[in-house]
Parts: sequence; structure tokens; C-alpha cells
Amino acid sequence: MASNGTGRAAIVGAGIVGLSVAWFLQEEGFAVTIYDRRDVAAGASAGNAGWITPAFAVPLPEPAALRTALTSLLHRDSPLRISPSALPGTWRFLAEFAARSTARRWLAGVAGFAPINALALSGYDELAAGGVTAPVTEAPFVAVFDRADEAGPLRHELQVSADHGQAFEVTDLTERELRAERPLLSGRARFGLRIGGQRYLQPLEYVQSLADAVRSRGAAFEMGRAVSAAEPRAGGGTRVVAAGRPADFDVCVLANGAWIGQLARTAGVRVPVVAGRGYSFHVRLAEPLPEPVYLPGIRVACTPA
Repeated sequence: MASNGTGRAAIVGAGIVGLSVAWFLQEEGFAVTIYDRRDVAAGASAGNAGWITPAFAVPLPEPAALRTALTSLLHRDSPLRISPSALPGTWRFLAEFAARSTARRWLAGVAGFAPINALALSGYDELAAGGVTAPVTEAPFVAVFDRADEAGPLRHELQVSADHGQAFEVTDLTERELRAERPLLSGRARFGLRIGGQRYLQPLEYVQSLADAVRSRGAAFEMGRAVSAAEPRAGGGTRVVAAGRPADFDVCVLANGAWIGQLARTAGVRVPVVAGRGYSFHVRLAEPLPEPVYLPGIRVACTPA
């Protein structure tokens, strides 16, 4: 990697990951060029939940998740569903997921995530101090259940996260307390967990603000230019080809989500990446949702907007 103040970096992908990497590379003195085949936040970055939740950041493969997956895969209204026609193309992934869904591997993954999660909140503070003006709101998150015993798996995940250094408070909420805090909930909601020390933001607004900060610090934005190749260059660095035009960089970061596999092969990456179906929708309410609500049973995150 080039020394501070002399490097040129290419970022492929103008979402939250690519723009965050761009900002921190600028901190190290790199001149940054950002490519995207569409525009800033044109993909998943505009429609995700906008949650900054170190407490919830644990590996997906674990025994309980495997049981849930096996019982829900073929149900049309399940939060996780793979249609029978897609099974031939996904069987290898499903087999490897199942093989890795062990308690030992899961705990090792939590331990691996811990030092990364520890940087999350301070990272957003640093971005705010460096000119990203979109608000990031600190608020407790409430997970809602039909019955108290349904909270067991989430409670277990939170406890393991706490055991690995995450600092947050978890409070049980009775049906009466839950109703007082979240009057919008239906009569099915009878138990809750309040998780403190988390934050949320409005995804599109935040990513656009991050792009403005990166641009104001001198970054070049090449929007609407699809990158067709990012290959090692003789003598070091990377050659990026976008819309048929090559450019040379000291470093290249691939942050183009589900399309990363098309470019990563030249760097020796053979892990297949396939897009999944997501969903994001807005609901008008008679009164505003005061703070985030999580419905673990159906894997739905509700964020105030």
C-alpha cells in the first residue's frame, strides 16, 4: 500500500460500505475515486433498517437458526423462504450452512465479531465529527413476542454478546409495561425485551450525507459507469476498467454487494455471492413510532421515519 498522502484508491460501489471505506481512506491521505454502475445508495443501502446494533451482530449459522430455517424454507409466508425451483442452485450453500451450524463454530464467530462490533458506535461518532451531518439517534430497541418463552433464543444471543464485551442493558417488559411503552402494538404482543445502547438512522438520508462529506474532501464520483474489470497491475496496484476506460490505482476496494463475484475472481476470490430477496416498505401511522421495534418471530425491523 502506498504511504500516507501519496496513494490513489478506487472504490467500486457507492453504498454505505464503499463510502465509509472511502472516508477513512481519505483520513489516511488517499485520493479516492468512487465508481457505481447506478448512483449513490441505489441498492440495498437505501432500503435497509438503518440499525446500528452491535448487540445484535452475531453470526447467522447456529443450531437454533438451522432448525428455524429447515421448518420455514418452503413456507410461502416465511421470513426465510427458498422456492423449490431455486433449490438446485442453492443446495451447496445450504449444505455448507448446515455443516457450520454448530455451537462451537457460532461461539468462535461471536468472538471474531466482538472487536469489529466494538468499533461501530465510535466509528459513527468519528464520521459525525468529520462532517457527516445526517442524524444518528441513540434509542433503546424493543423486541416483541407473543409469549415470554419465545424470547429465549434472542436472550441467549444477547447474553453471549455481553459475555464478549458488548456493553448494553436488557430489561424484561411485561404485557402492561409493553403496552404502556408501545401503544401501537396489537393484543398479540404480551412480552418484550428492551435493549439499550443501540442507535438508528434514516438509511438514504445518511448515505447521501456521507457521500456529500466524501465529495467535499476531494473524492471523484464516477456514477453510471459500470466497472468491468479490476485486475492486479504489473509492478503493483490495480487497473480498473470502467465503461471501457482503464485507470490505475494503488489500491482498489470492491464494495458492490451482490455483484462483487463478477470482479473478485481476478483477485483470487472464489466465494460465490448471490443476491437474496429483501423487502422495505413504509406504513403511515396515526401516531409516530417513538423508537425502533423488532419482531423476531417474523424477522421484521420497524424503524421510526
